[in-house]
Amino acid sequence: MMQKFILRVLLIAFISFSPVFCEDFAIGNALSKAQAMTLEQDPNGFSDLRWGQTLETVQQSHIVTFMGYYGGSAHYEITIKDAHGSLYFSGPVEVRGIFRENKLIGIQIPFGAEQFSARLSALTKLCGTPKNNGKGVYMWDGPSTAMLMFQKDYYEGVIVLAGKI
Repeated sequence: MMQKFILRVLLIAFISFSPVFCEDFAIGNALSKAQAMTLEQDPNGFSDLRWGQTLETVQQSHIVTFMGYYGGSAHYEITIKDAHGSLYFSGPVEVRGIFRENKLIGIQIPFGAEQFSARLSALTKLCGTPKNNGKGVYMWDGPSTAMLMFQKDYYEGVIVLAGKI
């Protein structure tokens, strides 16, 4: 079960950010040893998006645009009108929702690279000390969510959330 989950997290991250992950597949091993989030710290999704929600449910309350199929999963851009402080995001946020078998299994949240240090500090305060793979990938593991954070390139950082459903 844990191996299947780790493979899902890697697939979600790898599909969109393969240059970051091609160099170090030991990340799956590091994730299994990542700092454990408590149930109270675990985001169980992002804002009002929850693991296992169907695409139809998400479409009822959000603007959703199909992006394509990658690695057997359907990817959608989802506009969240107000993140209400979820993972310290507020106001409108554009995320990528990843659905498999019509259920939300992953969320990618891009942010400006200039915010990386502040977001890492805030997430550390919220979720505990992350595991660092030594290449700038920070990892947390919780009861229902695994979370990765890294700087994709000079301009963009990203948080990848994967549900354990």
